Amino acid sequence: MKKMFSILVLLMSMNLISAESLSESLLQLDQSLVILIALFIIIFSVSFFSLKNIFKKTPAIGGIISLAFSFLAIYGINKMGINTEEWVLNIGLSTSSLSLLLFTIIVLGITYMFIKLKLKAFLILGGIIFASSFFVYAKNLLIFVGMILIAIWFFITIKKNKTPAPTVPPTKSSP
Repeated sequence: MKKMFSILVLLMSMNLISAESLSESLLQLDQSLVILIALFIIIFSVSFFSLKNIFKKTPAIGGIISLAFSFLAIYGINKMGINTEEWVLNIGLSTSSLSLLLFTIIVLGITYMFIKLKLKAFLILGGIIFASSFFVYAKNLLIFVGMILIAIWFFITIKKNKTPAPTVPPTKSSP
C-alpha cells in the first residue's frame, strides 16, 4: 500500500517535475486540477479510513477499493463537466488560496509519510526527488537534495544496526 501511494504521488507529480523550477510548475497548474487532486485525496482518505476498519485482516483490500472508488469519483466529476472552480468560489475560497491549498496538501502528505514510514520516508522522498531530476532542466539541486536524503537514511539505518547486543552478566557458580 505504501509503495502504491508513492508511485501514485510520483505519477501525479510528473507535470510538476517537467517544469524548470517549482515556482514555474506551480504557476502551470490549472485551478481545476488542484481542486480535483484535493478532492481525490479527501475521498481516498475518508474511504480508506472507513474500509480499513471493515477489512481488518487484509487492509490492502480496503486500500485498493478506496483507490478505485476515489479514481472513479474524480473521473465522474470530470466527465460530468462540473465546474469545480465555480463550486469552490461558491464555497468562499478565492482562486489565490488554491496554490496555498496545494502547498498545504504537499506538506501534510510529506508529514504523514514521515509519521507512518519513519526512516523509510527519507529513502522514498530522496528517491522521488532524485528520480525527478531526470525530467527537469536544472538537475543539480534535485540530485543533491535527493542524494542527501538517501545518505541520511543510509547513515541512520547503519547507526541503528550497529547498536551493541545486550550482555548477560555471568552467573555465580556454587563450590
